[in-house]
Amino acid sequence: MKLARRNVVLLLALAGLIAADIGLRKDLGPERAIGSLVDGLDVRTVMRLELSKPGAESLEVQRANVDAPWSLPAAYGYPAFAQQVDSILSQVASLSTLDLVGEDTAQHDRFGVGDSGTLLVLMDERGQTIAGLVQGAVAPDGAATYVRRADQNQVYRMPSTRPWPTAMAAFLDTTLVRIPSSASVQGFRASGQALPVEVVVRRNRTSSVRPWVTPAETVLSTDKVERGVLVRLNQLFHTGVIAAEPLPEDGADLLRFEIDLEGIGTEVLRFGAPRADGRIPVSKGSAPWTVAVDAAAFEPLVNGLLDLAGN
Repeated sequence: MKLARRNVVLLLALAGLIAADIGLRKDLGPERAIGSLVDGLDVRTVMRLELSKPGAESLEVQRANVDAPWSLPAAYGYPAFAQQVDSILSQVASLSTLDLVGEDTAQHDRFGVGDSGTLLVLMDERGQTIAGLVQGAVAPDGAATYVRRADQNQVYRMPSTRPWPTAMAAFLDTTLVRIPSSASVQGFRASGQALPVEVVVRRNRTSSVRPWVTPAETVLSTDKVERGVLVRLNQLFHTGVIAAEPLPEDGADLLRFEIDLEGIGTEVLRFGAPRADGRIPVSKGSAPWTVAVDAAAFEPLVNGLLDLAGN
């Protein structure tokens, strides 16, 4: 009997809590719908991104179609760093309205999503705006930043503390040549005004260890070839695009470097005479651009080749 009476009391108490909760929900108004911050976003339809922030660089990244590479109009159409663009698009596509922190324009400056925020605009192939987003300040707990749609007042937490970059340097693919591994290199040839003689190196395919050799079959030091040249070439990055045309084919190259990569083919780099600012201009193959490398980064590569020139 006592057990039955206690069960009745518990049921009545539970019913009271449920009723109180229902009453409280009515006082709070209807439940807020949770969904994607950018409804129906298909990143494959995004053909252009515009990024801007007051007092900083503004940036545009675009592609001709979904299968085309991303490029930078302000850098003569030079290829953009695809991973950087894809990372931003993936982040935007994953944003939801779950973590609402403010709904009033008066709170925008507090969260950094007012005039001082970073504006990201996504556009389609017709140049029509798909969505605009404003990224603001880092949250006090250091685990998120604030974001809102440019056409809405609501502010949300975004689970990332990484700011959207507006500087071109963050999107510029500065790689000159990608060498997957020394094993992928079949040989290389270097010539030009920086070298007293032409340097030709190739793999000896008749040997099981495939040593590096000269055309005269002189075996070369693996360390000199790989660490002295290949590693240094792989670590040579350009600092920016300086012209929308390649260096002239006038035979006056400071250095011409041809490298044969298995499965890729022959990559050709032509380094010109130093510019007034001390940088070295570089053209790659038939690409319609000239970029520049720092002389201090270029010098170790030349030294490695000079070391090989003396065997």
